[in-house]
Amino acid sequence: MTQSENSSNCGLPYWLSIPSNDTTSFTTDVVLCAVNIPFCIFAFLGNLAVILAVIKTPSLQRPCNILLCSLATTDCLTGLVAQPIFVAWRLMIHRIHESCDYQVELFEAYHVSHAACVGWSLANLTLISFDRHYALAKPLVYRTSVTNKEAAQAATLTATVWLLLTILMRFILPEFTAFMLGLAVGACFVILPIMNHVGIFKAIRRHNNQVIDAVAAQSASILFRREKKAAIDMLIVIAVLLVFLVPAIAVNLFQGFIGDKFEVLYAWSIVGTYLNSSINPLIYLVRNNDIRSAVKSMMCF
Repeated sequence: MTQSENSSNCGLPYWLSIPSNDTTSFTTDVVLCAVNIPFCIFAFLGNLAVILAVIKTPSLQRPCNILLCSLATTDCLTGLVAQPIFVAWRLMIHRIHESCDYQVELFEAYHVSHAACVGWSLANLTLISFDRHYALAKPLVYRTSVTNKEAAQAATLTATVWLLLTILMRFILPEFTAFMLGLAVGACFVILPIMNHVGIFKAIRRHNNQVIDAVAAQSASILFRREKKAAIDMLIVIAVLLVFLVPAIAVNLFQGFIGDKFEVLYAWSIVGTYLNSSINPLIYLVRNNDIRSAVKSMMCF
């Protein structure tokens, strides 16, 4: 038990508000769980469909789609692991007024799965931002030098590093050190994609202003348009993630000003971060004709 945990809360962290022992509070969490269940199923099945479509369609097996599958894998795990654990925890926490059994264990499972999935999503989006920047800054070089194998290796390395960081911050480092490391990593997840997208917009503007050789014009333009569209698709994914993530960050930052409403707002803000995993496959299907056609073909529509 860390110094930040309060024994009167069955060993749960001091900042975590315990739900009131009344019907209204329990009903609120039942509604919250009811909202989560269909989205958690869709997050798993929707992202799994995207992954299988890429695996079964050779023409879709490009570096950018390999990285997209890595992000979809994260969203699959969110629906398969993180959301069900969150639902179980929100229902179990109401028994805290009767028993402390499994309260800490279930909270730890929720907290670790949440940090692992959300952090892995941010790490994937950071990696994708580097990929898109390179693809638009040097489209011809990118096409000949970046392979599917290298993209898969980069995605695997990213997942491994984030898993080790999650274990390090949650189980090994002192609480304050882990908090500061988390802030530093979080800042990187914000600053690096911003820098890469600034570079992307500069590359787009430079391409639009260029007068290129007529022989190479058609080939270069086709490549650039394809990579530009993929970059815009990923920018939409990042924007949607921020829309769902900002409320959770705000609730935690302004906990002292929220007062008694923190417990409800915290729970619903976490639901918002999980909904992003259900929205992403819809973005892929709406924005990417090739993936949409592959999914339809796979499902025999």
